[in-house]
Amino acid sequence: MTGCGSASASTDDRAGGPHGLAPGEWTDDTSMALALADSLANAGWDLNDQARRYVRWWHQGHYSVNGRCFDIGIATQSALSRFAQHGDAYRSGDTSERSSGNGSIMRLAPVPMRYVQLFPDSIGELARLAAETSLPTHASEQCLSACRYMAIVLAGLLHGIDRDEVLAPDWPPLSQLAELAPLHPAVAEVAAGSFRHRQPPEIKGSGWVVQSLEFACGRSIRPAASRRPSC
Repeated sequence: MTGCGSASASTDDRAGGPHGLAPGEWTDDTSMALALADSLANAGWDLNDQARRYVRWWHQGHYSVNGRCFDIGIATQSALSRFAQHGDAYRSGDTSERSSGNGSIMRLAPVPMRYVQLFPDSIGELARLAAETSLPTHASEQCLSACRYMAIVLAGLLHGIDRDEVLAPDWPPLSQLAELAPLHPAVAEVAAGSFRHRQPPEIKGSGWVVQSLEFACGRSIRPAASRRPSC
């Protein structure tokens, strides 16, 4: 798996990329997802434990495909530096809009997988956990909203609900989510279906959480021939 910036669509395991990886090897976002999954499996819900495992990946190469951290986002490194200083994962992520990178949605999947039983009767709790797990590195409202939305979409898919249904703007769980707490306007636009009427290059994958979310949703509903590489 490769990160942002791939030049062409990938339909199989390939070598190369900016880090010279072998086919099937993974980059930083998958390493952090593995750290998150390991924390959930062994420590339950403990945000500081999640952050400590991210620091071990950063400093010691735990969860890396080659035993070292060979790539880390600027926002993630800055946040983990703050966590290493004060040990409070709830306030280590940058809350500013300028730090709305895609890191926390890229590693999010273990949360809805572990807490899939919260869907659909406890959507609020699932959304709370999804937003909370973003805090150690990405604490802007855009990132928190993107994690809340993506978590219920993934949980719906894990329950076997059709892709077109979970991405529909009138999907009932989405309405429930918005009633509990409105999504950030930029994320709400994606949830309302912005990806359905935009085409590349207007819609594109990037390091910005909103564009990444929009492009991922758009990829899932377009024929393979029209797809372009995403983050």
